Amino acid sequence: MVAIGRQSLADPYLPKKLREGRGEDINWCTLCDTCMELLIRQKNTGCVVYEKEYAHILRETRAQLGVLKFKHT
Repeated sequence: MVAIGRQSLADPYLPKKLREGRGEDINWCTLCDTCMELLIRQKNTGCVVYEKEYAHILRETRAQLGVLKFKHT
């Protein structure tokens, strides 16, 4: 379930694209773990790779709190 959850952040339209035969249009999760960093820091969470809004949130968070050293809650 975790892998499906993370993939749904990268492309919430995955099932629709697969149903329509548009596999080449899918934004696949790159497993970069930055969504997990936002989650751990209790920020709005989404795909930093494909969504500029979440990349901006990550930059602001790191500017305020520094880089996350340990990925645990």
